[in-house]
Amino acid sequence: MSHAVSPSYSAPNFVSVSELSGKPFVWNKPNALKRDYSLYCAGDLVMRMSVPWWRYADARGEAAEGRWKIVPHGALAKEADVLERIGGRRVAKFRRQGMNEGLLEVLGEENFFWRKSTLSEGAPAFVTEAGMEVARIDTLNGPGKARAMLKLSPHICASPSAPFLLLVSMFDWARRPGIRGDPINER
Repeated sequence: MSHAVSPSYSAPNFVSVSELSGKPFVWNKPNALKRDYSLYCAGDLVMRMSVPWWRYADARGEAAEGRWKIVPHGALAKEADVLERIGGRRVAKFRRQGMNEGLLEVLGEENFFWRKSTLSEGAPAFVTEAGMEVARIDTLNGPGKARAMLKLSPHICASPSAPFLLLVSMFDWARRPGIRGDPINER
């Protein structure tokens, strides 16, 4: 199933994930007082995301592939639907299972499991049903650095699921308990 971008939507500042195979993606949080994030790859803007402070409030994301809102629900907001912002069609669903695990279902595509990476000292990662790691988020430490690196396997960049892997991984990372609103500086 293709998640086509609305013909009326134009994002001239964004570069498509599919054009950036094999390169690391970096989430930046430019303002310490806001929970707004920008995703860059090789200096190109790929995605923007806003994650509200309140656990049950909708997060918003936009990229060359489209614009979405993430709607948390369920007990302790451990579930979230990814909806197209125009039309409200559900394109993905994320369910947290415990502290370090979850399931991302991209409608019409493969399911991905969110768990600790076996390749990088327990960093959060998405793996396929076959157990292959396709996306991993690593903290970039340092004074004043509000950043995290996301690595996608080269073959997944061309997949229609790639934007949702990027979006949901940051959404979950930003909402983890005990992070106090700045996941990247607190880890």
